[in-house]
Amino acid sequence: MSAEQIAIAVENLILLGFLLWLLYGPWQETVTAILRSNLFKIRDEIFDMAADGDGISFDHPAYLEIRDRLNGMIRYACMFTWPRFLLLALTAKPKSSNSIDHLLDGIEDQEARKRIRKKLDSAFETVIGTMILRSPLLVVSIMIAVPLIIVIHLMHPMRLKRLYWRVLKPVRYEAELVSHLPVDSKMPGLAG
Repeated sequence: MSAEQIAIAVENLILLGFLLWLLYGPWQETVTAILRSNLFKIRDEIFDMAADGDGISFDHPAYLEIRDRLNGMIRYACMFTWPRFLLLALTAKPKSSNSIDHLLDGIEDQEARKRIRKKLDSAFETVIGTMILRSPLLVVSIMIAVPLIIVIHLMHPMRLKRLYWRVLKPVRYEAELVSHLPVDSKMPGLAG
């Protein structure tokens, strides 16, 4: 190897080291901080509902459990990674008596139940988004998979047929209109 090739290899190693430090240092901390901020906001919105007596109270079992779960999510936000999620999903047994749906069913006010459900869904979506953003492998995989899924979805035979007819039908209609015109009124240069 020449000195120039060694210098390029060293530069690439330094760049790779910097990139890894960036991805597993400040990037992880930033994504975790954003997750915690969003979870704090959701918890505060539910707290405000209880403070205003808007369909739920502070001593309601659903409020207490939701608050505890959100606090746990805030506390352990740094541990939300997709390998841990996969391990948990494969090994954990769901507790049906303590599920969020079961707790929300205890809220009499349907409007409050819907708003709290929407806030909790937002919290879970934020956690999933964070798990994706924390993993360079998942980000790259999704960047490749999403366009492929869209293309496959669009390539479904029925969708292709509908797309074909959406494009072809106006063209055929226009062709029929033009074909019924007298030869002289057609576009110039087409008259025989």
